[in-house]
Amino acid sequence: MKFEELTKLDRDKVLRSITLSNSDIPLYCIIRPSLFDLILRDKLNLGNADKSIPSKNLLGWLKYISISLMRNLFFVPKKPIYFLSPEILFQLKGDIYINRLFNEFIMKNKSEVHLLTFSSMRKYNTPNQEGAFHQNIIHDLAAIISRFKRIKKRDKLSIEKFINRLNYIDDSLLTKQASEKLFFSLTQISKRARILTLLYDVFFKLKSPKLIILEAAHYMGEKAFIINAAKKNNIKVAEFQHGYIGKTHQAYNFDHKFIPFIKQHLPEYLLTFGNYWNNKVNTPSIKVTIGNPELIKKTISQKSIKLQKKSKKTILFISTTFYTEKLIYIANRLADSDLNDFLNVKIRPHPSEKESFYKNFQGIIGKGVFIDNNESLYETLEETEVVVSEVFSTTLYEAINFTSKIYIGNSNYVDYYELTPLFIQYSDYENLYNSIKNNTKITIDSSFIWEEFYLKKFRSFIDEQINKSNHDSLQSI
Repeated sequence: MKFEELTKLDRDKVLRSITLSNSDIPLYCIIRPSLFDLILRDKLNLGNADKSIPSKNLLGWLKYISISLMRNLFFVPKKPIYFLSPEILFQLKGDIYINRLFNEFIMKNKSEVHLLTFSSMRKYNTPNQEGAFHQNIIHDLAAIISRFKRIKKRDKLSIEKFINRLNYIDDSLLTKQASEKLFFSLTQISKRARILTLLYDVFFKLKSPKLIILEAAHYMGEKAFIINAAKKNNIKVAEFQHGYIGKTHQAYNFDHKFIPFIKQHLPEYLLTFGNYWNNKVNTPSIKVTIGNPELIKKTISQKSIKLQKKSKKTILFISTTFYTEKLIYIANRLADSDLNDFLNVKIRPHPSEKESFYKNFQGIIGKGVFIDNNESLYETLEETEVVVSEVFSTTLYEAINFTSKIYIGNSNYVDYYELTPLFIQYSDYENLYNSIKNNTKITIDSSFIWEEFYLKKFRSFIDEQINKSNHDSLQSI
């Protein structure tokens, strides 16, 4: 499947005109990234990601509810800037959690910045260094109310019209099962939209920030209502890049005719890891290069102790929730090969599957394959000689700072995202085995991918936003 087959939907005026009764945001804008993902998973036989919430005992639920109430976002100190981050970005260092992406930005600018988090797993990483408050109370209230709320007749008709229009444009886009999933998702959104917008509007009126930095804002969904509420309160919205972006990434690339239409519903700024990524997106958001703090710090540290380091002994397989069985099959075979004499074989689960990975795949993981549970990816990469993934992952680009032996599978999914990837492609086990044995390497300068002066860049950005907001306030007096 080609990306252009999906972006043709961007040009359909009927799709763009369908809204809910309690929102002025078009349904298509809210659901577009999820819709494209739904279609891709079906067309490329990717299956469905495991998004189930791990079971909790009574004590676990009481702890979750207690923290949700006592540390809810309405109690956060007033600051000009809030980061809104998922809990999945936390990692344990010693006896305290830190946000691996935003920690240094927050700790170096504590008088102006505070952290709010959302936990899709209904579990908080505490204690954390940033002193985070949490958004879950708003989303849980919306979810609870929606259980007892019937969908409005007009909204049901709008959703049916939306799905019928998709089928009219191309009747091969959605299977019956995909249509049912889409109907359910849109129904849930329709029942939650008003309460989400209302509560975030109250929050923004109470705290009056000048800027929010909302992780994964381009993915829309419920985040669309956060953006909408912020903009109605004259608050600027930025998104900090959190992972891989390619020229066909559905959340960050739009048909050129759709850009003027979607602009008002997206963040004003997209803060990226480096100039390389700026060239991978086609969004109306203003691109501002910042950098990746943890990666750059670890790279500098690694260079300073390079002569003292031991030889690397790990081949690291990166799970991305796609083609996992194939990845494990290849890892098992490499563990049984002569490469195992000098390379330990490890699989690193994707953060979203970390808690369920062993349970889901223990039956097919061979004895010579180990699961990498190190909280710090970069500590693992320091000991890694070879990195392998079946599909694109930010980890492949991060690994450039640690090794030049990086391999990616050859599949329809990979071809969809990048026809000419930076990494060495392999077609099957034998092809990968020979590439590793022959010491095949990539030749890429990491500074091409990652901006180094992240603190200076971030400080410059927030100073500009605060000064601009202050100037606008004076002008309105």
